[in-house]
Amino acid sequence: MDRLLEPRVGERLDLAAGAADEVVVMTCLARGLVADDPVAEVDPLHEPALVEPLEHAVDAREADLASSARQGVEDLLRAAAAVLRLELLEHERPGGAGAVAGVAQLSARVRRPVHWTDDNENRYRPPVMRIVLAALLVAACAACGPAGGSRSVVAAFYPLAYAARAVGGAAYTVHDLTPAGAEPHDVELTPQAVAEIQRAGVVLYLSHGFQPAVSDAVAHATGKRVDVLAGLPVRPSDPHVWLDPVLYARIVRKVGLALGRPRAAAALGRRVLALDGAYRRGLAHCRRRSFVTSHAAFGYLAARYHLQQIAITGIDPESEPSPQKLASLARLVRNAHIDTVFFERLVSPKLAQTVAREAGARTAVLDPIEGLTPAEARSGATYLSLMRRNLVALRQVLGCR
Repeated sequence: MDRLLEPRVGERLDLAAGAADEVVVMTCLARGLVADDPVAEVDPLHEPALVEPLEHAVDAREADLASSARQGVEDLLRAAAAVLRLELLEHERPGGAGAVAGVAQLSARVRRPVHWTDDNENRYRPPVMRIVLAALLVAACAACGPAGGSRSVVAAFYPLAYAARAVGGAAYTVHDLTPAGAEPHDVELTPQAVAEIQRAGVVLYLSHGFQPAVSDAVAHATGKRVDVLAGLPVRPSDPHVWLDPVLYARIVRKVGLALGRPRAAAALGRRVLALDGAYRRGLAHCRRRSFVTSHAAFGYLAARYHLQQIAITGIDPESEPSPQKLASLARLVRNAHIDTVFFERLVSPKLAQTVAREAGARTAVLDPIEGLTPAEARSGATYLSLMRRNLVALRQVLGCR
């Protein structure tokens, strides 16, 4: 008798095709809701349940002469489709397919058939609550991203900001805490910068005392905090790992994981490792292996390519060496026949100029790439272009072929 009704079965309201029931599929990319396989306690139309309690199944038509058996089946199917005219449509689990309800049924107050279980009260939820829950699930899917759903990234200084912008692309807003032209070691944070750190989705920073003010503010951040030095072979009090392309490639991978973009990070990492190959080839055959610089920032680079760094100051470029040390360095430069003393753009070149003058040498720039000057920022300079410029300077001073 059920099979005779099959030509009239169709999807109506929230009913799914066939005998599917109690199945909802939700996904961030879904175009709609689809039915899946039936689950336990659902009776297909061709296997009607012998005993199934219904609550007020309604047929609002005038009585006719149809057989009682046929009328019972229609009661079941019409009650499954009938809803109140002013009721919200239920975006709930799909029900079994049934015949289309008549006009009279749309104004009749009925309850839909339920499959009786011991916890039936817990299984029935008001339609409005189900709509709210569905909306919350969709909102959660749409918020895919870093902690808090935020697309904002705060980077302590330029090398981290460059990696975040290159990896994150237009999907992320990146704020560099160290302005162009500023020296990052002693950066002072404004109240606005501290607030940005606290509410950012991702905060990229260096430990080991590189920027004490940033480390203090990061302790109160609510988003994902990423210490890029964690797990790297870092020397005590020397965080300048980004000048070693191999270590910087590992930092890029960390940034990619933090932003959920490992493929973009892998692409940038390959470019950084290509830079490492250029350094290996370019510094393989040189007359000298030692260079003099005003700032002891190049220890990792020197170790990677078997060079020796002779620094006028220590890790902090603002430290002042004694007159005795300056005189000793001048003698060393002169006796080693070193004709160039390197300085950097973001700090005063006076110390390098003093040593070079005493030793009869000249000065040139070797950039620790802690930040960009305003001119470099305007010209579109990047970490990669500055590292290539450093390679040219080193090859010239060391007499490489």
